[in-house]
Amino acid sequence: MLAKMNSCVSFRAFVAFAVTGLVILSAQSAASQDLKVKLPIDLVKEGFLFYEEYGDNRPTNTLNPSPPATSALKFLGTLSIGNGSLVNAGPGFVSPTFPGNPFPYVLLDENRNLLLLHPGTGGTGPGSTTNKGASVSWRVPKSDVYHVAGAFARANDFQLAGDGVDLAIFTSFNSAVPFFASNIFSDHVVNADDPFAGTGVAPFNFTASLAQGDVLRFVVFSGPQGQDGTFDVTALEVNISRSKPK
Repeated sequence: MLAKMNSCVSFRAFVAFAVTGLVILSAQSAASQDLKVKLPIDLVKEGFLFYEEYGDNRPTNTLNPSPPATSALKFLGTLSIGNGSLVNAGPGFVSPTFPGNPFPYVLLDENRNLLLLHPGTGGTGPGSTTNKGASVSWRVPKSDVYHVAGAFARANDFQLAGDGVDLAIFTSFNSAVPFFASNIFSDHVVNADDPFAGTGVAPFNFTASLAQGDVLRFVVFSGPQGQDGTFDVTALEVNISRSKPK
């Protein structure tokens, strides 16, 4: 997923989708001309977003770690998947192991205008992907100081189902020194149609000096030890802007 950045990039939900091949345009971009979105990777000089699974190499994961490696998620077309009391549907990107285990995945829910991430699942046995986080990653188009603000939100309304998720924002494979790290437990009250209106919200707001070509990753992990991976769907909204636009 690609984003042109004049002064601000926003990759919370898109108001409307037009999918031709892997091209997705947003109604917001038509109105402001500040945002153009394209999937999966192109226009390197403009900066771009892409979807990955990320090996859980965090120091906190001592029971089910994974080497710090990434693999591109596989575009599936329309993905419909039940999360709690409702079904999320839209363009979906699933584990490269599919048609085996489809988790982790990233899904653009068209009806609710939500960007959803779910980490891997399957316990710790054969075929498990529980130690793979779901990542939306952005390659920095220009060396500058950037302001990054937004939130993660639990999007499954089955209360106390699963053990919650861990969240991190970092560059490259530097998960041990994130710009942001938090967790959302499964005990929150969730509005599945608008997760950001529920109680399970983890906001972030920071400024960082980033170099051209850096990869800034927004990752949802399956809890601190990467062993559960159930009921973990999480919404993400982000705005990235140059701290001092030029």
